[in-house]
Amino acid sequence: MRGTELLYKMELIDPAFVEAAEAAPQRARSKRLMWGSLAACFFLLVGIFAAVRSGAFPNIQAGKPGASATPGQAPFDVAYSLRLEGNETIVYDPIDFEDCLRYGLVPQNAAGLDRPLKITEADIGEFMGTVTGCYDPALNGCKAYHYARYPEKDAICIIDTPRGYAFYSCRYLYYDAAVGASSDELFSLYGLPDSLEKMEVLTPGDRFLFEISDPAQIAAVIDTLSGKTNIGLAASNRRYAEAWYDAYGNEDVFFNEEQGCDEFTDVETYEEAHALWGRGCRHIRITTEKGFQLLIDYVPAVCSFNAQDSYYVLSEEETEALNAILQITD
Repeated sequence: MRGTELLYKMELIDPAFVEAAEAAPQRARSKRLMWGSLAACFFLLVGIFAAVRSGAFPNIQAGKPGASATPGQAPFDVAYSLRLEGNETIVYDPIDFEDCLRYGLVPQNAAGLDRPLKITEADIGEFMGTVTGCYDPALNGCKAYHYARYPEKDAICIIDTPRGYAFYSCRYLYYDAAVGASSDELFSLYGLPDSLEKMEVLTPGDRFLFEISDPAQIAAVIDTLSGKTNIGLAASNRRYAEAWYDAYGNEDVFFNEEQGCDEFTDVETYEEAHALWGRGCRHIRITTEKGFQLLIDYVPAVCSFNAQDSYYVLSEEETEALNAILQITD
């Protein structure tokens, strides 16, 4: 999970649950609210996600030309991610609503998928590869094709499944986020900077703010983020606790060496830390020519950024320069 992502997910939790947990009898250091204590919420989300993927909740699948597809149908192959032989770095999932909007499969004012996606022979582009490494053996060996409307985009494809043609889009590019590795490895995976198509700035809630179009500014952002060393999640958490101490001079938030996470004295302290760390946060979304998107979580209050489970440190000078480009005045 990205460095600040959990902070924003916490906003979805009813404070009454936290207060009730705090009031219950506990062991020593019972008033410490840890990141780890949110595991139950995480597993609840995992359970919901698994239910969706298993078909417990309805989904929509496109059929082959001339075949019928029932709204609300949840075909067996909806539940599985897949890769293509010879390019196992790309992990594809059944296309989601956000990518349906992105690729014009639904009207821009649509609120959701209210009917099956139609795929005709005219949509079938060049052959891309064969499905491999899928948990569902019935999908292994199926053929993948480019979407004819976007013949150069590898981030979207059409799979000829046993149940009909279906849109799939890139879930992520697999990256082994080894501690000590350079951010250059991550950028190289996406073909950056040469493959860059556009760079956008968003809020932590992924609300679009503006696009960086000046080539000099784009180069400056890439140059600033390049050549940084992945310090890992635990070291990143320690920096968050240090930022609290630098701001308030106490250990109401501190790093637990044994657990590798930050702890808080109470809910109010958590909220104050949330406000401190979230000040000026931005997402930098980089889209490549092949349609892949790299989302960078930039945290100026802690002079750091992270992407795909890797965590990097910036100098104060680099942070100030990046703030100016990203128009951060918080």
